[in-house]
Amino acid sequence: MPDVNLIRAYNRVSHIESAKSGLSPEAQREMCLAWWNSVKHLPDFEDSEWSNVDGHMQEVVYEPARNNRGRSRGGKVQWGKQVRKTTDGFFVDEGTSAFKTMFEERPAANALLSVLQPGDTLILPYLDRGFRNAADALHWAQRWREQGIRLVVLNPMLLDSGTPQGKLMFGLFAVFAEFDSNMKSERNREIIASMKRNGRIHNRCPGVGWKRGSDNKQSKFHKMRVPDNDERRLVLQMVRMVEQQKAAQQKVNYQTVSDVIEQQLADRDGRPPNPDRAVWDHQVRRRYNRDRIRLIYLMWTNGRIPPPTDEPPPLEYKEVLRKLQAKKNKRWQNQPNSAGDQSSERPNPHEPPCLLETQT
Repeated sequence: MPDVNLIRAYNRVSHIESAKSGLSPEAQREMCLAWWNSVKHLPDFEDSEWSNVDGHMQEVVYEPARNNRGRSRGGKVQWGKQVRKTTDGFFVDEGTSAFKTMFEERPAANALLSVLQPGDTLILPYLDRGFRNAADALHWAQRWREQGIRLVVLNPMLLDSGTPQGKLMFGLFAVFAEFDSNMKSERNREIIASMKRNGRIHNRCPGVGWKRGSDNKQSKFHKMRVPDNDERRLVLQMVRMVEQQKAAQQKVNYQTVSDVIEQQLADRDGRPPNPDRAVWDHQVRRRYNRDRIRLIYLMWTNGRIPPPTDEPPPLEYKEVLRKLQAKKNKRWQNQPNSAGDQSSERPNPHEPPCLLETQT
């Protein structure tokens, strides 16, 4: 064990809205430093000092949001992330979800794990800044305890994992943090499902095959989405080109499909072909490059893109529905009944199909 034990802090921000709510990296930094200044004279920390030799910063880079004419429309959108090393003892992950990403999978947290030594102290300003998964939190708390690393959580109450009371409260608050994230996810899914049923846009993009009801932001139809039959016909053309290559037992060349689509869009708009494969449409920048076309084809085969509404459903769409129904029937047939054997009927005919799908 080294003669001097180091104090380090881990901070995290999920998105720009969290930073505006008082959980910004600067606020978390001030909280950690204030705690250290209040305890550094105590006997428990007489052999410790703040780390000034390492640190890690993953920060989100934003750019001004622009409309379809390239003009600023206020606000910011995420452009990307950049990682840099620091020497202030803070390990910060911006734009990272603790609910979807485990602790060791985050860049700054992974860098922190590589420098922690027995006898060091790790500070978390809030428990949910470090963990939103109870199993992940208990795993690392136990592992750090075995390695002799002290974990201190400042909020919602001061927790020291080195004491029995701190260990108990740490486990309770870890469960509460995961419960809070689960409730938020459930509410968001219900809101998104309700907005989709009512034909409303739940994010900046109306979705493939849809467009905004009005380009006027002041109009009540701006947040409504309506079928975009032009794009749906374009999607149908992409699907037919891919199916033709598959029928000829050829390897699908999505780049060829992208070239044909871009040439058609250029002829329609009276412009030269754009090598970036980007067009401005309905205030959404849509790229019809090969990766995008591959994704669109996958969405079509899963029935997530409907056909044009101003013409009869094409045979390709009927074939997609038939395959999806056959897949559901096969899943129901393989569903075990209460006796433990296989049955061709649903295990419970009164149970909605959505619940049956979540059980598989």
